Parts: sequence; structure tokens; C-alpha cells
Amino acid sequence: MQLPEHVDVSVETVAAIAEQYGLPAAPITRLPDTGIFNAIYLVGEESVLRIPRQHPGHERALYRESIVVPLARGVGVRTPALLVYDDSRTLLPVSYTIYERVHGETLAHLDLEPEQTPEAWRELGHDLARLHGGVDRAGPGGAVGERAGLSDPRELANDLAGGGWITPSEARWLTRWLDRIAPAAGAQVESRLCHGDTQSTNVMVRSRTGQYVAVLDWGGASWDDPVRDFGGVPLRAVPESLARSSWPQPSPCYGRPYTATSLAPVLPPVDCTTLNRIT
Repeated sequence: MQLPEHVDVSVETVAAIAEQYGLPAAPITRLPDTGIFNAIYLVGEESVLRIPRQHPGHERALYRESIVVPLARGVGVRTPALLVYDDSRTLLPVSYTIYERVHGETLAHLDLEPEQTPEAWRELGHDLARLHGGVDRAGPGGAVGERAGLSDPRELANDLAGGGWITPSEARWLTRWLDRIAPAAGAQVESRLCHGDTQSTNVMVRSRTGQYVAVLDWGGASWDDPVRDFGGVPLRAVPESLARSSWPQPSPCYGRPYTATSLAPVLPPVDCTTLNRIT
């Protein structure tokens, strides 16, 4: 996918944005990119300006954030407060957001293995439980769209074998595994509001202690099967995340022991009914 360049933004423009909203403007620091959508600026010491590329999909993601972040915080999810969502295009040719700064580092930046930060992944699971079980679709969250379903990957296995990427034997092995999990993957479950991008670049912790601080970046949020929120979590960390992911009331389902081996064939959803389908 060919991406447009980041919007050219001067220090003076960032200072004007800060002044418009009564925020301290010095110092202004362009932060390293952590994703492909937004340029990020530290404005003063406690505010973060996010400016998307001039692309309709990137601006739609920013709009989703403006809806979802207040809802997530309203049910107790630890995520930075949204201070400003501006789509007026008076100072920039795109919409933009300003967030409160949360002090810490992402797990990706620290390059830590899941076994080194189990509590962080458990606390992420707790926040996902609050999100999945706490937001009502009948309210403002209903404006967030439903995520499109995934295609059947069994066709891909045959295509890969036909193209010489894997052997026919490997394709048959993979297809047998996919056949095994197909009943669970194809079953209908109630959609829940999901974060949509729970990879380590979006999980913030204290750099010295690994203590969980917040989950970031809500541009991929949608209504979906909650299992999809574990797709970005390292498989070795999924048992930790599930340990605190019962909702809305604790379920005996979550008293079971989990191991990476038992979870390897599939990523289990966070509700007991769906989990029982695949175990």
C-alpha cells in the first residue's frame, strides 16, 4: 500500500494549535514514529499531538478514537485522556487529536519477552474485559462500525502449495488444523467493542518496573468477536491476559489452568460460552 507523506507541520503551527487550546507550547518535540498512521509531537511536557497522514482511512481512524476513548475511560480502561479532537481544518489540512501524556515506555520499545512482564499482560486483559463487557452498543459506541469477517484460510493453504511456498504435505497438515478449529471460528458470538490492535507497541509500562500503565492507539476499534483482541498479543502472553479477562462477572471458566501449549491451536475468546466451544 502506497502511503501519502506525513503532513508538513511547522513548529509555529504546532505552537498555534497549543495556544488555541490553552496548552503550554514549549518544548515541541517530534517523537519517533510507532505506527504508520500518525506523526506524533510532544507539546510542552504533558500533551501529545497526533496528526494523521492526509488519507481518508487514517482520518476515519482518528474519528473512531474520538468516540471510543471517552467510552473506554468511562468503563475504567487505563488509556490516556483525549483532550482535543479537531476536524475544523483551520490550522492543518487534516483532523488531529491531542492527548494527555502518560509517562512510560511501550513493551515493544523495551523489547521484553512476555515471561518478563506477565503482570502487564494480565492488566491488559483486565482492561480488555472492562471494554468488552462495559460498553453498550445502544449508546454513542454504536457509531463505531463492525469489523469485516475474515475469509476462510483453508483456500490460502492450497494456494501457497500451488505457488511453491509450502509443500503439499505441509498444506495438508495446515488444512487439518484449520478443519479442527473451523467449528469454533465459524460460530456466531455477540460482538463486543474491541480495541483492535493490542500489540506490544500499544501497551505502555513503567520502564524500570514493567508495571502496566495504559493501552494506546484506538484507531482500529470496532465491534467484533472479542477473540480478535488477542490476535496481537504474543501467544505466550495470552494465558496471562485471559487470567483477568472474565466479564461482566467472574466466571468459573476462568478458574481453569491455561498453558501456551493448550492455547496454541486457537486464540480463545474471552467469554466462557465461546471458550467452551474450543476446549
